[in-house]
Amino acid sequence: LSEFELIALDTETTGLSPMHHKIVGLILAPSETESYYFPVRHVIGTNLDEASVIYHFAELAKTAGFILFNAKFDWKMIWYNWHVDFEIAGDAQVSAYLLNADLAESSDNSLKKFTKKLFNEEPLELSDYGEYNFAMFDPKEAYKYAAPDGTNTMRLYNYFKPMLIKYNLQKVEWIELNVIKPVGQLELNGVQVNLKTLEDQK
Repeated sequence: LSEFELIALDTETTGLSPMHHKIVGLILAPSETESYYFPVRHVIGTNLDEASVIYHFAELAKTAGFILFNAKFDWKMIWYNWHVDFEIAGDAQVSAYLLNADLAESSDNSLKKFTKKLFNEEPLELSDYGEYNFAMFDPKEAYKYAAPDGTNTMRLYNYFKPMLIKYNLQKVEWIELNVIKPVGQLELNGVQVNLKTLEDQK
């Protein structure tokens, strides 16, 4: 993977809160056809050593930029749990929003639903397995659900990129990508509120 400058990234987690939930596995896809799943916290089956995965991911982050879908969630999850920062080089969800805000804000704005809508494919859902806790899957089966999220993230990014160029939205995209981490930090750290100042302003 160190040979690639851009890599799609996704995480599988035990929940949606970085402070209360853990990373179950990491997905890295260097292309639209090649994806790798690194299991670290499955309840059954064989996991990789999480410390080793963190170390090698941190090394990879020194040279590669990452493409995500809803980058703020994955960045917060990795930053809070693994204390690793990485370059957000693209966010397919942000691209979709810039091109069609109504579509991106609809209930059909998940990675799997965008994949279904734009590529006319049926991605696997957790409900297809009769289970909603991803950590309960054996990694030997889990990768079948997880790995395609990496390739589909890269596919969506490549799908939207020419349109961003066509409509001259690269600068706006750059701004959007560069506020992801500061907003994520605010959400993780909280904001100090001076009650007296607020009362005076009121």
